[in-house]
Amino acid sequence: MEQEYHVHHIVPKYAGGTNHKSNLQRVLLVDHANLHWYAYLGRLDLILEIYEKYDTKLTKKIIEKIPLGNKKDALSATRVAKNKIDGINNRGKNNYSYIDGRVTGKEFKDGHWNDIMKKYQAKWFQRWKENNPEAYQKKLERQAQYKRDNKEKMTESKRKWRAKKKLQEST
Repeated sequence: MEQEYHVHHIVPKYAGGTNHKSNLQRVLLVDHANLHWYAYLGRLDLILEIYEKYDTKLTKKIIEKIPLGNKKDALSATRVAKNKIDGINNRGKNNYSYIDGRVTGKEFKDGHWNDIMKKYQAKWFQRWKENNPEAYQKKLERQAQYKRDNKEKMTESKRKWRAKKKLQEST
């Protein structure tokens, strides 16, 4: 199977980056998605690890310009993972509704970004669960312990809610 490459903006256009060749890096699709996802998570160490894989030398000045924790990067990661990234892709075609991963207009206002993120996070969690069965088991145990510890509080809360509901129905 042929590897698919994308061109990634080291400093995103929304953060002042340009289309100059010094700001562009050819990366595999999966690395492109990961670069944006790690930027959203604020994991500069993982970002630099990916650049090392491609022998890309980044100066401190460039590293300081890489924005961390921006929602636009989370959306870009999702778009890349779905193979619909904008601007400069491996086929040289532009998707005019998205520019460097930014959603325009109606879709953003209607919560389209949230729907995409929920789907992406669900897929990520499924992969995590399959690859980390021990950690997943510990998570389930913690959840069960939390439910046991808070069962009395939850039961009392349900009783109050039912009483309130009956009172509303009777009036």
